[in-house]
Amino acid sequence: MPFDLIPDFIPLLGWLDDLVFVAVPIAIAIKLVPADIIAECRAANPPPALNSRP
Repeated sequence: MPFDLIPDFIPLLGWLDDLVFVAVPIAIAIKLVPADIIAECRAANPPPALNSRP
Protein backbone atom coordinates (compact mmCIF):
# COMPACT_ATOMS: atom_id res chain seq x y z
CA MET A 1 0.00 0.00 0.00
CA PRO A 2 1.31 3.46 -0.73
CA PHE A 3 0.03 4.87 2.56
CA ASP A 4 0.54 3.51 6.06
CA LEU A 5 -0.76 5.03 9.25
CA ILE A 6 1.53 2.75 11.24
CA PRO A 7 4.77 1.54 9.56
CA ASP A 8 4.97 -2.20 8.91
CA PHE A 9 8.21 -2.61 10.85
CA ILE A 10 6.28 -2.14 14.12
CA PRO A 11 5.34 -5.72 15.09
CA LEU A 12 1.66 -6.62 14.67
CA LEU A 13 0.35 -3.03 14.64
CA GLY A 14 1.82 -2.30 11.22
CA TRP A 15 -0.04 -5.22 9.69
CA LEU A 16 -3.28 -4.52 11.53
CA ASP A 17 -3.72 -1.10 9.93
CA ASP A 18 -3.28 -2.72 6.49
CA LEU A 19 -5.87 -5.33 7.42
CA VAL A 20 -8.35 -2.64 8.46
CA PHE A 21 -7.82 -0.67 5.24
CA VAL A 22 -8.57 -3.80 3.21
CA ALA A 23 -11.24 -5.58 5.28
CA VAL A 24 -13.47 -2.62 6.16
CA PRO A 25 -14.12 -1.43 2.57
CA ILE A 26 -14.80 -5.02 1.47
CA ALA A 27 -17.29 -5.49 4.31
CA ILE A 28 -19.01 -2.21 3.46
CA ALA A 29 -19.24 -3.16 -0.22
CA ILE A 30 -20.78 -6.53 0.66
CA LYS A 31 -23.37 -4.81 2.89
CA LEU A 32 -24.31 -2.40 0.09
CA VAL A 33 -25.02 -5.12 -2.50
CA PRO A 34 -28.70 -6.15 -2.42
CA ALA A 35 -29.43 -9.64 -1.10
CA ASP A 36 -31.20 -10.74 -4.28
CA ILE A 37 -28.12 -9.92 -6.37
CA ILE A 38 -25.89 -11.92 -4.02
CA ALA A 39 -28.32 -14.87 -4.15
CA GLU A 40 -28.43 -14.70 -7.95
CA CYS A 41 -24.63 -14.69 -8.20
CA ARG A 42 -24.27 -17.57 -5.76
CA ALA A 43 -26.83 -19.63 -7.70
CA ALA A 44 -25.04 -18.94 -10.99
CA ASN A 45 -21.63 -19.86 -9.53
CA PRO A 46 -21.90 -22.80 -7.13
CA PRO A 47 -18.81 -23.67 -5.10
CA PRO A 48 -16.63 -26.46 -6.49
CA ALA A 49 -17.09 -29.96 -5.12
CA LEU A 50 -14.56 -30.94 -2.48
CA ASN A 51 -13.61 -34.21 -4.20
CA SER A 52 -13.43 -32.92 -7.78
CA ARG A 53 -10.15 -32.69 -9.66
CA PRO A 54 -9.36 -30.14 -12.35
